[in-house]
Amino acid sequence: MKTLTLLFFFSLSTMLSAQPLSQQLGGIKTDFTIYFQSQQVEVLDQVVIKRGLSNYQYETDGILEHAYGFGYGLQTYRLEVMSPVDFEIEERRRKSHYRLVFFGEDGTKLLSRYLSRSHLFVLKGDVNFYSINLEDIPMLLLDNTASIDIEFVY
Repeated sequence: MKTLTLLFFFSLSTMLSAQPLSQQLGGIKTDFTIYFQSQQVEVLDQVVIKRGLSNYQYETDGILEHAYGFGYGLQTYRLEVMSPVDFEIEERRRKSHYRLVFFGEDGTKLLSRYLSRSHLFVLKGDVNFYSINLEDIPMLLLDNTASIDIEFVY
């Protein structure tokens, strides 16, 4: 019986370690078709995962006699995408932002949502990584979404 129990735990630990790190941390693989500026882009991997987010603000009077500050942290779901395609446009303006357009299986537009540039985190390299903050995006919308168009709006 001990041998059977040990074999079970060994098999379980082997299966768990075979999962990608993102899934071990609670991420869920997705299969959205991703478009950028209405052109389908190659996606190597994608996952929805809960991530922490923090923000702070402070001000001083210049000579540090009077100062104030505050900070906060929260958790949001993020759509993380790995792609060889660069979603960024070089020409930028301070007020530029993104628009996410969600489409259903039949091509029906489900929602169009503006997204500030601070809600899209980018790491560039030979392969690019994008993390889109899904704050205020209903999970039921994602359940019914087949494709997402990411548009850069000036």
